[in-house]
Amino acid sequence: MAEAAAEEMELISLAIRRLMEEKNNRTGSHRSSGGNDLQFLSRLLSQVESTREQGRRKHSQQDDKIIQKNLTEKEIVKEIKEVKRQNFITHCLVSAMVVLTVAWQVSEVSFILKLRDGLSNPFKSLARILKRNTTSAIQHKIEATELPALPHVNLPDFHLNDHKIQ
Repeated sequence: MAEAAAEEMELISLAIRRLMEEKNNRTGSHRSSGGNDLQFLSRLLSQVESTREQGRRKHSQQDDKIIQKNLTEKEIVKEIKEVKRQNFITHCLVSAMVVLTVAWQVSEVSFILKLRDGLSNPFKSLARILKRNTTSAIQHKIEATELPALPHVNLPDFHLNDHKIQ
């Protein structure tokens, strides 16, 4: 169909050129009207040429689109795989961030609760601190003065009335 339109354009262009040549070859009394006809024909010829050029561009663009379509399908598949990989990585990072945020929030809440408990009962808090310090000091002293373990001694078996005592 595109070739038929191109052939028609070529025939129209050829007819206009021949008509222009005939007008140029003719010399006669109708010179003023011939000039107007000549201008009209040259405008027609330029329009035909521009239309033909547009047809060629459309045809080449369609060929380019077909080639690009084949290339873009492969590129699309490649791009989809890349996006899936990126999504997986992003999902893992976001999950890690959520877990870390939850752990941080829990530690903050427990710290705030301990602080609140300490501020609501300051004497209890002071007593706990003193108790921990004295307990740890006592444990260090006990560990330092710990006696060595006694060696294991085997005792002989004694028989009383034919009963064995162990």
